[in-house]
Amino acid sequence: MLQNADGIAAFVAPIARAAEPWRALYSDSTLVSTSVLFVHLGALVASGGLAVATDRALIRSRNAGETALAWRLDEVALSHASVAFALAIAFLSGILLLLADVEAFAVMPAFWIKMGLIALLTMNALLMRRHERRLRAMADGEALPAAVPNARVAPSPERAWARMRQHAWASMLLWFAIVLAGTAMTTT
Repeated sequence: MLQNADGIAAFVAPIARAAEPWRALYSDSTLVSTSVLFVHLGALVASGGLAVATDRALIRSRNAGETALAWRLDEVALSHASVAFALAIAFLSGILLLLADVEAFAVMPAFWIKMGLIALLTMNALLMRRHERRLRAMADGEALPAAVPNARVAPSPERAWARMRQHAWASMLLWFAIVLAGTAMTTT
């Protein structure tokens, strides 16, 4: 374990040296530290809140009619753009928070768990976008892309909506797990 800690310290030391002016500004200015943390938390609340609300609506759309589903698809597309924008702000402010104390975060298990959860959330969002495009193509009567060799037959709209709802459940679970990991970061 000690060798691993030495390896991490050797990797992190040059980053910490390069970030020293930022760390000093962040540490010495309550206005700067409060502002960066507010932007980070605000962006997470905005992106997570909108995503969870959209996920809930997707899950509830199980027995919706065709018109309601088409409307829901438009709402999902608009939501994804807003969530992605807020997440980009959270990502940038998160980098600033990381650089304010890179040596502490580098060895914090809760930080790495949170980063892993964010990676899973991103992969889930990309899969949701794929299903969204597939559903839109089905709704518009377009031909779906050619199937991958040895792949199963293209899913029906019902199956594609079921997959969207599965991804919505995963999204909600991941958002709350990210909040838990972030909370753990403040208590360790």
